[in-house]
Amino acid sequence: MAPSRHDVDRALLRQVRRALRQGRLMGTFLDAINVADDVSGILTAVIAVVTLLTFYRQSRQAWWRELTGYWNAQFNTGEEDGYPLDAHVPPLLKVYVPRTAKPRADPAADAVATDDLVLQDGPHVLLIGPPGSGKTALVRQAAAASAQRWLTSAGRLGRAPDGPLVIRLTAAALAGRTLQHAIAEAAAPWVPELDQEPLPHRRMVILVDGLDALADPQQRSGVINMLAREAATPPRHRRLVVTTRPLGDKELETLAPFDAYHLMPFTEEDVEALAGRWLSDPDPFVAWLGSDPASAKARSPLLVTVAAVLWENGIHGSAPRPAELMEAFVGLLLGARRTALDALFAGPGDTGPDTEWLSRHRRDLLVAAAKTSVDGKDVVTGTLDWIGEQLPGSRPERWREPVTKLLLRTGIFQNGRRGLVPTWTGLVAYLAADRPAPGLDRNTMTTGMGTPSRQAVVGWQFERAGTPEEFIEEMRAAPGGSTDVGRFAAGGLPVPEPVLVEVLATLLTDGSPEARAVLITLAADRAHLEALRALADDESQPRTVRRAAHLFFAGRAVMSVPPPG
Repeated sequence: MAPSRHDVDRALLRQVRRALRQGRLMGTFLDAINVADDVSGILTAVIAVVTLLTFYRQSRQAWWRELTGYWNAQFNTGEEDGYPLDAHVPPLLKVYVPRTAKPRADPAADAVATDDLVLQDGPHVLLIGPPGSGKTALVRQAAAASAQRWLTSAGRLGRAPDGPLVIRLTAAALAGRTLQHAIAEAAAPWVPELDQEPLPHRRMVILVDGLDALADPQQRSGVINMLAREAATPPRHRRLVVTTRPLGDKELETLAPFDAYHLMPFTEEDVEALAGRWLSDPDPFVAWLGSDPASAKARSPLLVTVAAVLWENGIHGSAPRPAELMEAFVGLLLGARRTALDALFAGPGDTGPDTEWLSRHRRDLLVAAAKTSVDGKDVVTGTLDWIGEQLPGSRPERWREPVTKLLLRTGIFQNGRRGLVPTWTGLVAYLAADRPAPGLDRNTMTTGMGTPSRQAVVGWQFERAGTPEEFIEEMRAAPGGSTDVGRFAAGGLPVPEPVLVEVLATLLTDGSPEARAVLITLAADRAHLEALRALADDESQPRTVRRAAHLFFAGRAVMSVPPPG
């Protein structure tokens, strides 16, 4: 007995549903056409439309379900304050101040909004900024804001944001792995296809933060080479935006496929904007922050944030000096968590002189952990080794669990793929700088400034040593000293103005690629840029210096000029 038309319709619809579950849309669509002789043309059209709409709906729901967990996690990083304090700290999405950056190849060009560099179409981007300049906050905010926009779309592309799909990674997540593997792990269960659109009519922006945090030179070199290979591909379906502290000349050369930009320092307007978003009465805070000429050094995003946290907690002295701000913040963190930390050393059977010693030396334990982290070693193992040195015969391995919990509960470290990693690299660098050795060694300092993961440590050692002018003068007088001092100034360390002018003049007439690279980095700072412009017009300077300054602003390298004279 031949099947009725109704039976055929029902069978065909069952096929459509089965094909959708198995991903065989096209085969089912062709089956619908093949049985057109058994059903009416109108029914065939209806089945085709229903098939396409159902497939669209289910595919939309698939990527929505797969990415919702990732978006919620990223949004939460922008909603959380990030500090384990008893007092309220506003979330990043509320207080974040939009940033600007200048193209490295043209220091005199107008600054552009970093939001445009991240979200708009364009080439791959390398964002360079000194320690404490807010690179990680920029990445966190961009990922959280993008996630918030996507979550409001409820999986409907018609309501989705115009911008790209933003995926946030750390450089450490790329060590020894492919970009696709790292993205798949970060956004699981969603699996990207890097040679296709990640979502219909959308591109993907991959934010890679903390390239400088890779302390192992070989590991950092491997990640840099991988990023350079990826950036050699035109940004058709995906773009890379990478943040880092200043890198060495060879590393920058390897990353030439990127358009390099320098993150602009915080301005007075930026400080006032952050204070206005954070505090109900910002004027006293802004006045306090500017109450001492030396406090100008405290106006990096890192230190302004620390100052605002302290202000909200009623901790503000006569002048906001950088090292004093950071020390007060560490004390606030430890004090806010004192009850929880005390519990770690109050377990049954753990009383005794070793326990009492560890309880009294929590800050020293944090310093040991920070130094281990900066050296690129396992944080907990390095801290236990330090305990073994301080308490011979104490069997430090038994402290592994309490030490791990202590480091996590302070909020200074968090769990990473290969052990504990810093939550805030700037704070870890401050702790690692702890107490500089008597006297400053030039080789140690210059090597540190040339190592991205140690730049902030050297900066804090200088800060705590009072940045002795005689040391900077001695460094400048040594062979290659102007380049070294230039790197120090580019890293945010204060250099006396007369010394800085002499250094700039020497670098301008040096003619080497290394000197030009340092000049370009220096010119990212407004004060250094104005000093270079002043040299170009200073009649008291030798003609060769003035000519070299004009050529620098014209974007042409000075290949060979005689020394000033």
